[in-house]
Order: sequence, then structure tokens, then C-alpha cells
Amino acid sequence: MLLNPGETIDFDGRRITYPDIRLIYWAGGNPFHHHQDLNRLLLAWRKPETIIVHEPWWTPLARYADIVLPATTTFERNDIGGASRDSFILAMQKAIEPVGEARDDYRIFLDLAERFGLADGFTEGRSEMEWLRHFYAGDREQARRLNIDLPEFEQFWEAGHVELPAPDQPIVLCEDFRRAPDLYPLPTPSGKIEIFSNKVASYGYADCPPHPCWLEPAEWLGSEKANTYPLHLLSNQPAHTAKRPLIRQAKLRWHIEHGYRQVKTGLGLHHFEGKTIAVIGTGSSSVQIVPALQPEVAHMKVFLGSSTWLSLPFGATALDDLHLHGGAGLRRERARGAGGVSRLAAACARARPAAAPGHPAGRPLRRLRLR
Repeated sequence: MLLNPGETIDFDGRRITYPDIRLIYWAGGNPFHHHQDLNRLLLAWRKPETIIVHEPWWTPLARYADIVLPATTTFERNDIGGASRDSFILAMQKAIEPVGEARDDYRIFLDLAERFGLADGFTEGRSEMEWLRHFYAGDREQARRLNIDLPEFEQFWEAGHVELPAPDQPIVLCEDFRRAPDLYPLPTPSGKIEIFSNKVASYGYADCPPHPCWLEPAEWLGSEKANTYPLHLLSNQPAHTAKRPLIRQAKLRWHIEHGYRQVKTGLGLHHFEGKTIAVIGTGSSSVQIVPALQPEVAHMKVFLGSSTWLSLPFGATALDDLHLHGGAGLRRERARGAGGVSRLAAACARARPAAAPGHPAGRPLRRLRLR
């Protein structure tokens, strides 16, 4: 969408046109950690005129923003934690006052609303703690309908948590439908479990057949490209690697399966036009670049954990400059080739432009003071 404003595409059985996004306001989450193709995101992120973000740390999201509003961490604000499958509702009580000029999201939005003359509509007459009471009251009402008696807010807040009783019966997926399908139909055109979808078939999408099937990926060991690029990269969420804001070196591991040999060392991958290089970690900050691997080393699986922040060399202008922390998100090809993923799945996954103009590694930073 950001790369192709005004382009009309097929999506979910209809034609849609991308808008021209000139401003992004991002509060919560980090697209530079979750996006699958950071090269493409970097190019798209430079299209809008202004990008505003809430951040407590100097993350890639903050580095590539025009305006950074210092936001609090969970230790500097009050909140309530819990999810539909959790056994506890947690009172997330502020441990310290906000550091420096940091403010919580509610305070930032309130300060902005006041400048637009919309403060009363935004707060609805409630303070931060009054909103937490309001949300907890909704939880109590929902629990009461399930015959669960939750304590008053004051008791909950003082105790720090409340434990929810385990259900008397295990949760069964689609239980009502399985018991009485005519009375409790599923939200499908037929009301039943559909293996073949007539609606999807009517779209005529080659990249999304109307029934489950296997589609050849753009990159896998069974493709012809594997003869030129023999490394098979697997990226996981490391179980023992903390996502620390001051991490300096990624913990990388590669596993070579060649006969009965098993080797472990630090490794990162980088692709230039027409060749592949391996980047071997030789210390906390230095690297050794190895030319394209020889054909006799044919079956290699590389495990490159995530948990690293995007970090390009200072002043980098090319989209394919080396990622200093060895992240796995610098990809060239999309999951279904140049056209992106299925037209039923992600309307914004489109082909990258043929030419990528050079840009500086970071955007100029303007720090906004809300006073």
C-alpha cells in the first residue's frame, strides 16, 4: 500500500485501490521486528511525509521516524493485564514515576486531544484510574454472567491479582455446532465446515485454490535455485534469548548436515546480485565475510534466531546493506514469488519496484515537546 499509492488490485473477490498515505501514527508494537521483508519495509517507510511513533527505547521504529514521543514502559504506568485464556487478571501497578519526559499513551493522546479541543470527548470524564475501574467493572459483569464472582476493584488492586476458577468442563472447539449444527451454524456460506469453497472458486485466483493444496514456495530445497543457493534458512523464536534493548550481538547458530558432521558457530547470511556470502561471527563486533560456498557443501540448514534489532551501517544508502545484528528479515523474494502472498490474505503484499532510490539509513529526528 505504501509503495504503490493509487494502484488498483484484486483482493478478497473485489477490486480495491490503495490510498496515498502521507502520515503514519504508530503507537504500540514494532513493524521492524514483525515484518517478514525488512528491505521492502525500509523502502515503503520512506514514502510518507511524516511518521510519528510512541517509543521508550531507541528501536529501529524510533530511528526511522520523524517525530518520537517518549512513552513509558510498563513499570511507569498503571494497567490491567490478562487475556481470554489466562487464569489470572493482573493489577499492573506503576513501580516508578515516568523517567525524563516520558508519558503513558493515555497522557500523550489526552495532551494532543486538548490541543484540538477534544479532551472531553476523549476522556469521557474519566481519569486513568477511573478508566481502569471502568474496564474492570466490565470484566466483573462478564464474569457474573458465567457465575464467577470477582472482588471489588479496590480489593483486586490491593491484592495485585485475582485468580479465575478453572472451567467445570474442557473447552471443545465448535461444541454447539457439533451438538446441533442446524441450530448453531458456522459463519460460512453453507453454515458447515467447508473443504471446498464455491465463493473462493468464483474469484478465479491462481494463487489461492478453493480447496486445501500444496503450492510450491518461491524458495525451498526442491527448487532449481537450490543448486545456486544451497543454504536453507530457518528462523525461530529463541527460547533462551531475551529481547533486550541494548543487545549488541545476535546469538547465531548454524547446523551443517553433511554426512555425520555437526558444526556449531556464529553465522549470518547476506545476498548480493548473483552470489551468496556467509558472514561468520568472530567476536562481539567483528565479522569475517566468506565468498559463495562451494557446490560440494550441498545440504545445509541454517538456524538464525530473531530477537535482533535492524541495524544498518551508519550512512547506508542501499537497501541490501549488511544487517549488523544478523536479522533474518532481509529477504529478496516473497512467499509466492514477486506478487506477494495470496490475494485473499494480504492486500498490501505487492511486488517491490524495480528501482530503489538511495536514502540515508535514518530519518531526521524531531523531538516533540508536549508542554
